[in-house]
Amino acid sequence: MRYLAAFIFSLFISSAALAENFDIGDRQISVLPPQGYCALDRNKPNDQTYMRAIQKDVGESGLLLMAFFRCDLLALARQGNGGPMYDGGDVVLTMEGGKPPIFRMTRKDRVIVINRDAAKFDYKSLFAADGRLLSLPLSSSGQAAAYRGAIQADDQGFYWGTVSKRFASEGTVSLVGVSAVTLLKQAEVTIRRLRPEAHRDVMTALLAEQNAYVARLIALNGG
Repeated sequence: MRYLAAFIFSLFISSAALAENFDIGDRQISVLPPQGYCALDRNKPNDQTYMRAIQKDVGESGLLLMAFFRCDLLALARQGNGGPMYDGGDVVLTMEGGKPPIFRMTRKDRVIVINRDAAKFDYKSLFAADGRLLSLPLSSSGQAAAYRGAIQADDQGFYWGTVSKRFASEGTVSLVGVSAVTLLKQAEVTIRRLRPEAHRDVMTALLAEQNAYVARLIALNGG
């Protein structure tokens, strides 16, 4: 895309840290996958197809920096034997007007702005007393009327909880997710995580993983 060449001038992989470094305007941010996950390879056809689909879904409001999948299942998924790439996630750079905006405020202040009008996650309506995900209607396109709501806001980031169901070759897949929004060197990134399980405990576990991952990315980029 046109803004890819304009605002991401270089990308290289550090073999020691498994980090990808992106030059964005006058600053560089570094991204690496979470523990136990491997970044998809832009040079592999199946990975390219998956990453193009993510970018299409994101549209011009964001630029995909990295997509990742569980390392122990990635090879099977590439061969078409590991099911859909749902147990994974991605890191998306916020874009406005074809370029990444620079938020000249503290990370805490940016979280306050996002959280101000965010609807809270409705646990009681979406999960049964035992933690099971309740039924969500499926549309003809295969995407459920997905739901999200705020589940945490702190000095490091803002966190959405998400639930949805999708059609897949093996049947209907229930997805629980946690998306985090944070600033890395005043550039905003959204880290989306999905897991193909239908229980409140999965969201709780994902939130803890996202907390640790956001902290790791912030430290990687100098705090």
